[in-house]
Amino acid sequence: EKTTHSIPLLSLDKEKSSAALLDFMGDQLVLLMLKLDGLTLKLTYENGTLVQAATRGDGTIGEVVTHNVRGIQGIPLKIPYPGHLVVVGEAFIRPRDCAKLQDTMRDSTGKPYKNGRNLAAGSVRLLDAKICKDRCVTFMPFSVLEGFEAMGLKSDRLIQLWAYGFSVCPYLKTTAAFDQRYINMGIERLQELAR
Repeated sequence: EKTTHSIPLLSLDKEKSSAALLDFMGDQLVLLMLKLDGLTLKLTYENGTLVQAATRGDGTIGEVVTHNVRGIQGIPLKIPYPGHLVVVGEAFIRPRDCAKLQDTMRDSTGKPYKNGRNLAAGSVRLLDAKICKDRCVTFMPFSVLEGFEAMGLKSDRLIQLWAYGFSVCPYLKTTAAFDQRYINMGIERLQELAR
């Protein structure tokens, strides 16, 4: 089943130049967050109950995968939120789990999966939640799209998700404008958090 995202789920452009990144950030405070390689999911809660899980798709139209949420680690079915809340994050397979699965699993062409991203994307779209669960798919939110209106900072919204039982994507919050030295330190710290 397809669903239309009332707020488009856009993706960021790639940037490999730290100078361009510094220029983009300017003197703003920012969050540095891991880029998880999986499939973006949007979770919709109404009065604390998960009512829909959907893939990002093309950003405007995604696929409904609510039937698989019990097979994905890190998605609470109920949270103590008395309203409409939309959480966006990544469904992925950790490298150590992917390495184990690659020895036994094959894609539709009969070949081993090339990477965890393809395996995660295929697993989330399965019709059988038990098979999805056996593939060690994990969800980590990276944003609140709707809800928590009283919280102005993204970091405050992410902290509240922790309180609701989510394992939020690791991030670092800046306290001052960055220069190249801080970018290098931030990348090293995020790599440590990912281990």
